[in-house]
Amino acid sequence: MLSSFRLIRLIRIIKLYNYAVKSNTEEEEAKLREQQRISSNPQIALLKKELEPQRVGSHLSDTLTRKLVIGILGLLIFLPLFTYEGKNYSAESGLRELF
Repeated sequence: MLSSFRLIRLIRIIKLYNYAVKSNTEEEEAKLREQQRISSNPQIALLKKELEPQRVGSHLSDTLTRKLVIGILGLLIFLPLFTYEGKNYSAESGLRELF
């Protein structure tokens, strides 16, 4: 029962991540199209857009955020597989000691 709730929560997080990534790429494409429309030569506009310091910093931030989210999702998936649930033998050993 508990694992099904974890799975549902994990699916919701993945959907939210996919939505965020999709919206960011759509915004970047819209900005690039606008820049290309303004510029007379689209290749020069693309080159200028890639070399802007803000663009480099935002790209680095986006890749770091994606890697971090993927790492956290991986931990959420794989950590429950590695947890150890040992059986408590104290009741049986206590009964053996009494008799």
